[in-house]
Amino acid sequence: PTPAAAPGPAEPPVEPAAEPSGGEAVGQPEAQSEAAQPEPARQTHVAPPPMAPAPPRQEALDLGATVLPILAKTYWKHALVALVVVALVVWLIVG
Repeated sequence: PTPAAAPGPAEPPVEPAAEPSGGEAVGQPEAQSEAAQPEPARQTHVAPPPMAPAPPRQEALDLGATVLPILAKTYWKHALVALVVVALVVWLIVG
């Protein structure tokens, strides 16, 4: 045996090329390159489960529950005087 005839450990054995089937022409490089390329790997994308909607955030103050009771407790006397003055002015103009 001659060294050129036997493949060495660094040279993998060469497989014969596949012969074209009936519809393919021998001289078409596209057909050979398409057959030689492996199929692209299909990516399976799994979507994460849908998240529950976040509860609405309450950033605004409820003025009716926080500020108005304090104002009424603090200024009820002033409001009563203003109401009496308005009533007196209306009574004088109409009457």
